[in-house]
This record gives sequence, C-alpha cells and structure tokens, in this order.
Amino acid sequence: MNIGGFLTKMLGDSNEVSHKRLISILSFLCLVVCLIFNIRGKVIDQNILYVFATLCAGNSAMTVVDKIFKKDSSTTITPES
Repeated sequence: MNIGGFLTKMLGDSNEVSHKRLISILSFLCLVVCLIFNIRGKVIDQNILYVFATLCAGNSAMTVVDKIFKKDSSTTITPES
C-alpha cells in the first residue's frame, strides 16, 4: 500500500491539495496533542482547544459543502429561449 498516494488522494482532488482538508487534519492533530498533554497533567488553556476544535469542525463542514455544490454545479440547467 502506497501511503504517499493515499495521503495525496485524501488531501485533494486529482493533483491539487485541498487547503481546507489540510487545515482540518492539522488542527485535529493539534487537538490530539492537547489531549495527550492533558492526560499527562499539563493544563491546556480552554481557548486554545476552542480554536482548534472550531478549525477542525468548520473546515470539515466547508469541505462537505464544497463537494455538494461541485456536484450541483456540474448539472447546470440552461434556460430555454
């Protein structure tokens, strides 16, 4: 299994990298790091958690909406004259 090909397909369509997906994945990784710190007894500021959680959820939602509208835009209806 080619991990580089998997990551490329996950991060973008064809040869382009989706910045929304990249930001979502990186913010999720930051949340995981904050969780590990919290388990080890370090206190993480609540605002930092809110920022990364909002980035992760918001960009994931934007990616879904973007895919839905790309599908709808491919089936355009031309007005009759």
